[in-house]
Amino acid sequence: MIKIIIKSLLLIMLSSHYVNANNLVCRSPLVIQSLIKEDQEKAQPISDRVSLETIKKIEFEYDIIITKLKTKNNLSCFGKAKIKIPSDVSNFLKYYPIMESGDPKAKSIYRSNLYLHKKGDEYIALDRVYYNVHIADNQQEANIMYPHDESVSRTLYGLAWLQENAARLEEQSPRFKYIKAIVEFREADSALNAYWSNLPDYIKGQLKEDARQWIKNKNKKCGAIETITNNNRSMEDQAKIYTCQQQMTRERLVQLGLTENRDKK
Repeated sequence: MIKIIIKSLLLIMLSSHYVNANNLVCRSPLVIQSLIKEDQEKAQPISDRVSLETIKKIEFEYDIIITKLKTKNNLSCFGKAKIKIPSDVSNFLKYYPIMESGDPKAKSIYRSNLYLHKKGDEYIALDRVYYNVHIADNQQEANIMYPHDESVSRTLYGLAWLQENAARLEEQSPRFKYIKAIVEFREADSALNAYWSNLPDYIKGQLKEDARQWIKNKNKKCGAIETITNNNRSMEDQAKIYTCQQQMTRERLVQLGLTENRDKK
């Protein structure tokens, strides 16, 4: 179920000749439900189809402001949308060279639909969402119309497409695996180095031989990081060394009681 948080910043402009429009506000449940449904359904038929179920799992929220109440049953609305980037998509974009040597289709969809995305962000913010609303006389139906573009739907589509295709793109990209392996090794290695640096000297002395033996075993099993650039290894082989080194470093952290064990991709 989509979690929608509606933060209402509302300016209601009602005058005497709008006496029959008491319930016509852009934040009313009927309008918001119709708006969400419209955004989700319009995201599906854009370009390559994606699952409506995938789209509905993407969380987003609105800040709504009424800009003009046009007639008895019509509203002209202005809003801001904040769309949460799914964690697996965020992780994918962290490592995948989508604007460099990535898949052409993925690059095209990213540029067309997610151009506001900034690396490391958890949300994509859309500051100018305009929509018109017509509410039927029975007050039970609301039709949404976009006078400009459908930016929320396009963003939902882009995120859903990446979510459904990320695993395939990762598998086909040696560079993705290489970058991911390097970053994750450096994160683990940095955590271990920080732990070692903070130890008292007498503890370091007690652990020094054990640490030296662990490094020797790690390099024997995985291959030494220092030798990667000195040999004519493929990007895939280099990634395997970094991944092995990272996994053994994580295991060392667990042994030292610094972190919980976890499976790494």
